[in-house]
Formats: sequence, C-alpha cells, structure tokens
Amino acid sequence: MRALASLCFLGLTSVAHAQEPTNTFYAGAGLGSFTYTEDLSVIDPEFRSFSNFSTTAWKIYGGFSFNQYLGVEGGYWSSGTITDQVYGTDPFFGPFSMNALIDFRSLSLRGMGYLPMSWGTLFGGLGYYDADNDLTYTAFLECCDDEFYRSVDPFSGFTGQFGAQWSFSSFALRAEYEWWDIEGGDAWAFGVGAFWRF
Repeated sequence: MRALASLCFLGLTSVAHAQEPTNTFYAGAGLGSFTYTEDLSVIDPEFRSFSNFSTTAWKIYGGFSFNQYLGVEGGYWSSGTITDQVYGTDPFFGPFSMNALIDFRSLSLRGMGYLPMSWGTLFGGLGYYDADNDLTYTAFLECCDDEFYRSVDPFSGFTGQFGAQWSFSSFALRAEYEWWDIEGGDAWAFGVGAFWRF
C-alpha cells in the first residue's frame, strides 16, 4: 500500500512540474459568464436600467507558443442575447414599456506571456480587438404605434486577459478573465475551457 501511494505521489508530482510544450500550435473552446456595461442614460434617462447586462457566452481560440514564456493567440467571443425591460410614463405619450435586446461579438489578437509554476502555468495577454453590438429597442406605447429601433455598432480597442492553465500532455484545462476597453463602457468575461496542442 505504501509503495502504491508513493507511485501515485510521484505521478502527480511529474504532472505538476511538467513544462509547457514549445513551438506548438493549439486550438480550444470555452464557456463563461459575460458582462457588458454602458451608461445609456446620456441618450435617454429611461435607459438607465439598461446600463448593466450579464449573460452566458462561448469562445473559440487558437494560438502558437514560441517557447514556455511567449506566444500569440487569437480568439472569438459571442454572448448570448441580453434582454431587459423598463416601464415608465412619458409626459407627451403617456405610459409605455420598453424592451432591449443586445448581442456582443468580438474577434481579438493578443501577445501572450506565460509563467510556469509548480502546479501549472499562469498566463496573461494584451492585444487588440474588433467587435460589434447588435442593439434592438422596442417601445410599446398606449397612445400610438409602437416604436422599433435596431442598429449594429462596430467598435474596436485594447483587450487583455489573465488566468491559469493545467497541462496534461497534449491536452490542457484553462480558467481565465478577459476584458475589453470600450469607449463609454466596459465588457468582461470569466470563462473555463480546454485546448489541444498539435
């Protein structure tokens, strides 16, 4: 029994101290929680309730590790549809209700840095993204016809991420935080995923 325990301990230690493979491509996918904030009350005070949304999101990504410390990675995030509703009374139109639907999509490219640890690897990335929001607002008015507004707004900026990953030969698990710099707002996501090296 003691010999079996010793072998198991040695096996776990060898995994924990395994170095990240170098000069390799990798590809993976992940799921997470996405949050988007923007102060829309500057457009209309009734939009104040639409300033903070959270939903699920999915991601696909891939990259190349030059060595155990540096690499490059590209990724695509897509959120679920964020929905919310407010009620109010307009001095001219009377009572109304308003629905909002928002979708977020982002394509990014980042330079990556890795810090091998005894238990796995810490990582961080900094780069640039292109994204767009699909915004749909519908106002239901008691006095008159409903009003409908839809737009697709492209934007871009800096993006960053940090997290930890655990390697098991050509397979690895990852937990990460990502952030997008948006003029007038912010977007961030927490996610977990897995990737394969080849």
